[in-house]
Amino acid sequence: MQTPKRFAFPSLRKIADLIYKGQPLLSHFVSEGGEHYLFYWIEGDLLQNRWLVCRVRLEQLVKYTDRKLSLQNIFLAPPDGFLYSLETDNGSELQYRNVQILFPADIPARQLPPKDSLYKGNPHAQPVDLLNLSAQYDSGLLQIHFSESPKVGYGTIDLSLLAPALNHLYEIADGLGLSYYKKQTDTRHLTERFVREDHKKLITTASHYELLHTLPGSFTILLRPRNQQLPMFGQESEPDKFSRYWYEFIQASFDFEKLKVFADQIDGRVVTSYQNLLKLIKTNRLQLQLKWANHYTQLQWQQGIGYQDAGQILENLNRLEYLSDRTIQLTGKFVALNIRSNLYVFEADDKSVSKGMVTPTLHASMSLLYFNRRYEVVIQRVETKQAGKPKPKTKDLLISFTELQTPNRTLFQLNNGLIPDQEPF
Repeated sequence: MQTPKRFAFPSLRKIADLIYKGQPLLSHFVSEGGEHYLFYWIEGDLLQNRWLVCRVRLEQLVKYTDRKLSLQNIFLAPPDGFLYSLETDNGSELQYRNVQILFPADIPARQLPPKDSLYKGNPHAQPVDLLNLSAQYDSGLLQIHFSESPKVGYGTIDLSLLAPALNHLYEIADGLGLSYYKKQTDTRHLTERFVREDHKKLITTASHYELLHTLPGSFTILLRPRNQQLPMFGQESEPDKFSRYWYEFIQASFDFEKLKVFADQIDGRVVTSYQNLLKLIKTNRLQLQLKWANHYTQLQWQQGIGYQDAGQILENLNRLEYLSDRTIQLTGKFVALNIRSNLYVFEADDKSVSKGMVTPTLHASMSLLYFNRRYEVVIQRVETKQAGKPKPKTKDLLISFTELQTPNRTLFQLNNGLIPDQEPF
């Protein structure tokens, strides 16, 4: 038997415990260079544990967790041709010592995984230290973590789930970015056009992200904002402020009264995209988690949405309606009238059409209308838009009309009950 060789082991970060029975028996680590390692427990006591360690390729990990490759096969044929033996303390920090290089043929059979070592566990993913990663990349980071769904594997995800989820998240971020810009920005003091455009670009790029890489342990995506503004000491950057705005929106969606307040601020397509995302989460029994961290400002937040949460939020969205009540003035001709049902159709000079009811005080005057004459009409228009519906419902009420072709004709106008213009709410 050859004498074991001493070896300086790289710094590692735990991704997940793949097998856990009172303590980790098989754990997955990754180095700063992106290399993957499996720690297989051999023996231990209250003070320390001894492990057999193998560097593996990611595709081997996927095959193992998919039960297509046994753990014994991995340890008997390591990619490097050798394994590591090391000891660790039982503390929370991974401190290893007595690191040795071993060859599979020199390891006693009792210390190797058994023949029947196809994966039977359930991964326990380790929370990602996003603040530390933010320091490494020198940028604020957004983490999107997918888990629990049958379509999510260990470092893999079904494209039928990933593609629409990312599309909905992009639409939500883009829509919220415009709403955030309108809410936060007063450009009246910016007189030069190019200055205003640069200012808008600075704000809106805070809601645009680029993909850094993915992480195993279920499936995780790391994004960083395209806006790489370095914040001043004690001040949050625009990406920080926008991420907080996004976080507040998701939190508000759990509470109907708070959601109504947000509905007045945001672009309507945000609600539709959010509703589509929630349906995807619910249908696929997915657990989705968003997490933000910026090492410059120490800002951190995380928000999870499970498939049960999705049902609750969808109920809130289904109750949400946008309402507009206003009066409009049109010039044109009547193209249809029904004296019995008091319905009308009016075509304006700009080809827009109003269809609706005639107010009761004008019913007696409808027989005096002519299709070949032009009129100026005042219409009370009520628009309602339920969340997730592509178009609003419109109800028009004709409340006055004035003939324009013969100025001496009688003016029929409702004076009582005329509703003045109102701002949408």
